[in-house]
Amino acid sequence: MIEIIERLLGKGYDLRIYDKNVNVASLVGANRDFILNRIPHISKLMVGNIDAVLNHAETVVIGNSDPDFRSVTEQMREGQCMVDFVRIANSGGKNGRYDGICW
Repeated sequence: MIEIIERLLGKGYDLRIYDKNVNVASLVGANRDFILNRIPHISKLMVGNIDAVLNHAETVVIGNSDPDFRSVTEQMREGQCMVDFVRIANSGGKNGRYDGICW
């Protein structure tokens, strides 16, 4: 996912990132060093909940299978799209708003 984020940023996309398993403030050791030294700009894009992403996004990208993401398709507003890398939903092309990739 880091490479995808980097590419999108490089193309000028305005991103918000949510991952409840990554809390920059509580990271230690090699994980903390990697985020703070190699990708500090990404840590600045992180938000505290999925609602912040949904309120901001035109396109939502799901990159892990956390059960919290299963309801995202129902929370999306008109015009938003989802790209799902992990098959979190079985929406199967819901009006062109859902694309599954890599599964």
